[in-house]
Amino acid sequence: MAWDLCLSGPALVKAGAHADPVMIAYVPDSFSDAAEGKLCTDINLNITGIQAKSTIVQQAVKDACEALIAMDIATYNPVGYSAREWDGIMNKNDERYTEALRVLGKKENLKI
Repeated sequence: MAWDLCLSGPALVKAGAHADPVMIAYVPDSFSDAAEGKLCTDINLNITGIQAKSTIVQQAVKDACEALIAMDIATYNPVGYSAREWDGIMNKNDERYTEALRVLGKKENLKI
């Protein structure tokens, strides 16, 4: 399932400039698997179903997955961040995820 719904580059950008160098070199597939699995569960739709939906749905899914992965990257090794920066990154990505769920929760967006 890894990287079916988003790419690692945008997730790294959303994780901020002080992400761990190990993460910059290689974001684990397990981060993608976890994000994609959580999102599919939260919206009750599988990956094939998501890929058949509109551009609005696909963008919201992409943003949601990237936000979850960015939070995993920031949490992996938060030493490079100041406390304020880490909190800001986590809060912003949580807002992105929540907004994506709001978009995905609209019944008209999930119609084919």
